[in-house]
Amino acid sequence: MDLFARPCAVALLRELSQARSATCTGTLSALYAGDRPVALHLGLRSGRVLQYWFPAYAAEAARFSPGILLLLRLAQTAAQEGMELLDLGKGGERYKEEMKTGDLSVGEGQVTLGTVPAALLHARAESARRLRATVSAHPALRTAALRVLNSAPGPGS
Repeated sequence: MDLFARPCAVALLRELSQARSATCTGTLSALYAGDRPVALHLGLRSGRVLQYWFPAYAAEAARFSPGILLLLRLAQTAAQEGMELLDLGKGGERYKEEMKTGDLSVGEGQVTLGTVPAALLHARAESARRLRATVSAHPALRTAALRVLNSAPGPGS
């Protein structure tokens, strides 16, 4: 799903990026090569925690690892500013596994009204979980899935 194709999601991100309070501050970070941005990150800061939320980098600069360079600089700056935790979020992405210093257990769930909606949500989540596990366990399937995802046309294409 292309999150940025949904106007309500874009509006929420815009609002959060401009938030300035003791409990929620939007944080935009950028890494430049000369005068050109090659990596960006939109995160949220609350107290002494920085949530690493939406990283992006210029695909043509990928061989220079601009996303990792930005994350390293972001971690350094966060520590200098008194941040105690840089939360990379859930997921087993390689950069998260290589950059993390530990794990935190977090509960996750949903509340539904009625058993039919709950059963449908459970079936959907379980199907997605099994598909991800199957694809992740087979390198050829993972490569094919990434190729399909990367070649899929975006909204309006």
